[in-house]
Amino acid sequence: MEFVTFEIAKKLKEKGYPQVKQNTLAMYDEVGDWCSLAKNLDDFEYLFEDFDDKDCVCPTISQVLEWLREEHCLHFEVLSTVYGYRLSICDTPDKGGTGRYFSHANDDGTNDCGAWDRYEECVLYGIKYVLDNLI
Repeated sequence: MEFVTFEIAKKLKEKGYPQVKQNTLAMYDEVGDWCSLAKNLDDFEYLFEDFDDKDCVCPTISQVLEWLREEHCLHFEVLSTVYGYRLSICDTPDKGGTGRYFSHANDDGTNDCGAWDRYEECVLYGIKYVLDNLI
């Protein structure tokens, strides 16, 4: 399970990502320190009451993808290729399935072929792209 970065968590908060969710496992405080809310991840358990409005929820990548799909009708497709991972972002089928971003057209990836070496860095780039450009 991979969590989003502090930078992405702040952008999610600005874009309306829910700050209180039943399945939230972690939070970032206002300076970016990560705090686990689940006992099985760390020796301490934090509660939402331990945080204030300056702090923000730290969702997993899959939680963010679900929110983008359900709330903003955006679907991510990660393509595994011989030179790395590529990303396609489209409207969901009920919104017409229109392509919104294709990494192979932009070579935005971090490796020499314009792709990403890790699945997670590909998806995190896509989340940041959506937050900066599409919603």
